[in-house]
Amino acid sequence: MTSSHNPHASRFNSAGGMLCSIALAFLIVGSVLVRAQTENWKSFSNRAGWSIKYPPDWRIDICKSCPDPKNPDAYVNFVPPAERDSEQGWLKVERLGGRPPGMSMDDWFADIKQSENLIPEEDKDLRITLNDLAALKVRYHNPKDANNEIEVVYVLHALQTFSLTFSGTKPNPSVESLKNYPVYERMLASFKVKP
Repeated sequence: MTSSHNPHASRFNSAGGMLCSIALAFLIVGSVLVRAQTENWKSFSNRAGWSIKYPPDWRIDICKSCPDPKNPDAYVNFVPPAERDSEQGWLKVERLGGRPPGMSMDDWFADIKQSENLIPEEDKDLRITLNDLAALKVRYHNPKDANNEIEVVYVLHALQTFSLTFSGTKPNPSVESLKNYPVYERMLASFKVKP
């Protein structure tokens, strides 16, 4: 019995294995970098089941009629230390209404996206996974605030929905132009919901 050996298949398997190894290395390095970038940050947990990390010099700000920031119905703002830095962006986390049983995730995301009192940008929706949770990232323009761009990430956990809104008061054509956008991205990456 003779066996045929295909040298191209061997090279392909080696190259495929190498590419998988490189991709895995990038994932591990990326995860380690995010963890290192938030290692000395504070953690905040809300009784609605969500938690997030934020810079140690930022403060928590809540609505005046909500004395307890851990209340599941309270929205929580994460604000930079200096008032002037707020114009460069802050983050608001809020639990929204639940997805109706039987409604598909796609229909729910389409519905919730239109619930904001803002103008969604066309072709700027992005379905993402955030710590194993389905999410939708949407860009809006706020016509009441110099048409500034705002980014909202809707996160779905079972039938619960959470929104993470990044915005600033400085006139901006895009949220990426705000100084605190990289901080927001690291905060977003740390957002989790208890199973």
